Amino acid sequence: MERSLLALGAISAVACAAPSGSRGSTALAEKSAATTVSKTAALDIPLRPDQILGILERSQIMYDLDSGADVQATDITSVVVEGGLPRRPVDPFFEVIMDPGGRRRLKSSRPPSHVAPLFRDGDLALAGKDFRAALSMYTEAVAQAPEYFKAHTYLGNTHFYLGQYRQAEQSFLRALELNPLDYQAYLFLGQTYVELGQPAMAKRALVRAFMLNRSSDTVKRGLAMALAPLQQRIRDGRLSPRIRIARDPEGRVRLQIDKQRGLRWLALATCLACWAYEDACSRRGPASEDPLRLAMYRECLINQAASIAIRNDRAGKVGPDERVLLSAIEDGFLDAIVIWEVVARRLPAVVLLLPEKLRTSILEYIDRYVIVSARVATLGLE
Repeated sequence: MERSLLALGAISAVACAAPSGSRGSTALAEKSAATTVSKTAALDIPLRPDQILGILERSQIMYDLDSGADVQATDITSVVVEGGLPRRPVDPFFEVIMDPGGRRRLKSSRPPSHVAPLFRDGDLALAGKDFRAALSMYTEAVAQAPEYFKAHTYLGNTHFYLGQYRQAEQSFLRALELNPLDYQAYLFLGQTYVELGQPAMAKRALVRAFMLNRSSDTVKRGLAMALAPLQQRIRDGRLSPRIRIARDPEGRVRLQIDKQRGLRWLALATCLACWAYEDACSRRGPASEDPLRLAMYRECLINQAASIAIRNDRAGKVGPDERVLLSAIEDGFLDAIVIWEVVARRLPAVVLLLPEKLRTSILEYIDRYVIVSARVATLGLE
């Protein structure tokens, strides 16, 4: 059933600011200039839901809401970002370098030419399960290129296959001294701690691998294995309310919201629609200055959190996933949510380019809100 979105103004046009008690977001204040993170628009005073609806009322576009539609779940990135930046998988050879302008850039550091034959032969030996031969190759690689992080990572991996877990641990730790963003070293280190019966240490290493490369199924399986002895698991679901925003050939913008979830995510949907199609919103975060649309996602999530807080204060009728979102934003994890739950799903490598402070915030967010108890039914952002 179609209804005019403007008819919902009495329900949704509530004046609100950021949730009371919020400690705010961890601002991307440090310079994280890179090929994908160039500039971040400030959002000190986001538009309130009533202001967004006012923009839509003045729009020349007709907005319709179809709350009875059968809408399949989609990431909010795919709802509004048409085209945009391509997905770039995380290369296990990535390291971050500073260019002459002081900007952080990703470099794929393949084996130096003088040790490349050793890596080639070592890989072949590992594939043939000739671990002693592989150990010889990678030991020589470390001797010839002691400052090359992957030589230590692959030497440690060979020690692992030989059951030499303490030697493997030392090799992985050395690799991480040389390149703290080597997700493979964290992965292999976590697997080593699993074999050593140290689940807490395994979790610590594998959460870091997960943060650096959330797209890897191998990392997810490794983390699940480390969490099992701790009676924990990775939370099911994602920050992806069932909404769809699209423009039809007549220029009408349609908002579709899953009928089983009601209008709970209307504040987020209208904000995303505004940013997608209205200059009054999008000109405050132009793509040339904010290619990842960080300003848009921040503002829309703040609007949703404000809507949740108001409905919770008035009637206490909010969904469990909404409560988790509100709690996480009130705890100061707004930027961690935007990067981790939205941007990194399309561009996982972007995490490597972040300032250390923001990566630490993402780690804390994962530990508090992504990893949950496996003993009882838990809440998730689905």
